[in-house]
Amino acid sequence: MAGTWIIGYELTAQYAQISFYDARTKEPESADPSMGLQKFQIPAVLLKIPQTEEYLYGQEAIRAAKAGKGVLLDNLLMQAVSGTWDGEHPLGGKAEELLAMFIRKSLRTVNTECTPKDIFRITFTLPDLTAPILKVMDQVLCLLKLPRERVTIQDYQESFYSYVLHQKQELRSYAVALFHCEKNHLDAYELLIHKKSFPKVVTVRKTGELSFLPEDKSYLGRADDGGDRERDMKFCRFIEDMFRTKIFSSVYLTGDGFDTSWFPLSLKQLCRGRRVFSGKNLYVKGACYRAIDEANPKQGMEFLYMGKHKITHNIGMEVLRNGKKEYFGIISAGVNWFEASGSCEFLLDRENSIELCIQSIDRAEVRNIRIPLEGLPERPNKTTRLHLFIAFTGVRECRIEVRDCGFGEWFPATDFFWTERLKL
Repeated sequence: MAGTWIIGYELTAQYAQISFYDARTKEPESADPSMGLQKFQIPAVLLKIPQTEEYLYGQEAIRAAKAGKGVLLDNLLMQAVSGTWDGEHPLGGKAEELLAMFIRKSLRTVNTECTPKDIFRITFTLPDLTAPILKVMDQVLCLLKLPRERVTIQDYQESFYSYVLHQKQELRSYAVALFHCEKNHLDAYELLIHKKSFPKVVTVRKTGELSFLPEDKSYLGRADDGGDRERDMKFCRFIEDMFRTKIFSSVYLTGDGFDTSWFPLSLKQLCRGRRVFSGKNLYVKGACYRAIDEANPKQGMEFLYMGKHKITHNIGMEVLRNGKKEYFGIISAGVNWFEASGSCEFLLDRENSIELCIQSIDRAEVRNIRIPLEGLPERPNKTTRLHLFIAFTGVRECRIEVRDCGFGEWFPATDFFWTERLKL
């Protein structure tokens, strides 16, 4: 099955989950490392067996550590991000190498023969995407020898969007709510589809958060009726406030905090006129849906997700082609800033400058920026060929590079190179 797997991969500091496209059901299926027990989370840990080069991962590594067969290597993602290990870990391997090893080994839960080279498309989803995390993920992808064009990286909110868009239409007729609960903390989000625009712009907005640390400290850490009742009442009031002014078609509950039935009143409140779903594989299935979409691109686009990592402007140039002026797009709005780059080559026509057209996604703002290119070699008209490269370095900042490519044998390329940062 070389090059055929379509994968969604959820990665956190504590665990990983994997979902893969099942051609029989035409839906994402969760890889089950528990051999039928439906415990889909794989502990993100490694254990090196002493005096060997063999590593164990996940639950097998935990069991070996409890049996005294080695030292557990945990928190692999954050160790790589923080650079806690200066160079190689005493037990062997740099942090990013160990993280790549864990990912490679964990892919075997899909199929014992599933390796990075067998993957056609893969989407990684993480709780958030900071610059240090993105840097580590780039290093890991190189170590896994995963071609960048086969990989997408997105945060939990975009995976929520990907998941919801693949459910029945009636579940998103109005707003969609997401509650993510871990231990004593809950985050709430709402997904809105702005139907008057084309494509329809979809946003996921954090609407609030809730701490379950009780004012009465005697309840702290207790799972008795008193502690549960207080949490349930608090959550119920939070739901009432959130749903007071807006209609919600459906609600999704995810996270370890919903493992037990501590919230009967809140659940009753949620179910009033709404469909409610609960599970731990929402993000990883959303990631797999994204990978499926990337593997089977469609013409046209009905929905456009605009999250906090998405760029909000189109960048292009007005060019002369076959005697007619037309707009040439270089970067399109709606992509993640860390994936936004574009390039082109062109001939200057009676100019020693280039002009970029920057247009907001709603077309309400259009501006032209002229960039003088001082130091260009003097040549006859239309014999100066330039290469333009634009890459975003943040959601509202990009780097522009221009270099001289020469003009065949008549005018060899020079060492002219120009660069600038542009804030949008």
